[in-house]
Amino acid sequence: MREGHPLQYSTGRVRFFGLTLDVDDSVLIPRPETELLVEEILRLSLPEKPRVLDVGTGSAALAAALKSNRPDWRVEAGDVSMEALWTAGRNFQNLNLSIPHYCAWGLTGVKGSWTVVVSNPPYIATGDLDGLPPPVQKEPRLALDGGRDGFELIAMLIRKAPHYLTRDGYLCLEIGFDQAGKVLGLARRLGYRRIRVLNDGAGIPRIFIGQW
Repeated sequence: MREGHPLQYSTGRVRFFGLTLDVDDSVLIPRPETELLVEEILRLSLPEKPRVLDVGTGSAALAAALKSNRPDWRVEAGDVSMEALWTAGRNFQNLNLSIPHYCAWGLTGVKGSWTVVVSNPPYIATGDLDGLPPPVQKEPRLALDGGRDGFELIAMLIRKAPHYLTRDGYLCLEIGFDQAGKVLGLARRLGYRRIRVLNDGAGIPRIFIGQW
C-alpha cells in the first residue's frame, strides 16, 4: 500500500451497515459514525412508503443501507460528481437495489416532495483541509470542503429543505464536531420542530434531526 493511501481505496471495498460497498477515490470513504444516521432514520415514525432523498450520495452508503433495510421505501440519490454517481450506480447494481440516481448540486434541480431528506455533506472548513491526516487528504476535496467555516453546505440544506419536505417531513444530517450550536440555532430560527442532536460513539455531537 502506498504511504498515506487509504486502505479502502487499495482494496476497493468497505463494509457499511452490513453491506459491502465499492469505493474509489471519487467518493468519501463511509465511516462507522455515519451508521448512526441510518439507525436514527430507521427509528423514525414515517408514513407508509415514504420518499427519501440522499443528497450528496457519494458511494451511496446511506441510500443503499436505507433501501436494503426498508425495501418498500422509495429512495433516490443525487450527487454533483458524475464519477461518484458511477460508483453509486455500481453499488446499487451489485446490491440489486433499484434506486434512481442523478446529478444534482445539493437540492438544486431536485423535484417533488420528500418525507426524509438525508445528507452527509462536506463540513470541514477550507482552511483546515491541509491539516487533515494524509489518508483523508486523498479523499475527494469536493466531499470534504464545507467552505470558509465548514458550515456552508449544512446551512444551505437547513434553509432549503423546507421547500422540499412534506408536512411533518424530516431533515437528517451528519455534522461536524463543533457545529451543533450553529445547527440548532439556525433550525430553531427557521421553525423546525422536534429538533435533536445525537452523539456518536466517541461522545461527539454528530447527527442532527429536525422535523418540518
